[in-house]
Amino acid sequence: AKLLLVIDMQEDFFQRGRLADKRIEFTRSLNALVHAFRRENQKIIWVRQVFKEDLSDTYLALDNRVKNGLFKVLVVASY
Repeated sequence: AKLLLVIDMQEDFFQRGRLADKRIEFTRSLNALVHAFRRENQKIIWVRQVFKEDLSDTYLALDNRVKNGLFKVLVVASY
């Protein structure tokens, strides 16, 4: 049995810097890998960092970046 572990695949990492130029290539490669795992009924675990909508559970550095408009937080779901 195999396991695919995908950690913190968030759009923010691909906005600027070294990963921005590789965004399309990297995304296509990951999608192909995910499809291959699904075809073979292998397990996939997606890990991402999630905060409360009011950011009361975030760390200070991120909180300051959000308040200063340097970082946007999109809350997809609450648990």
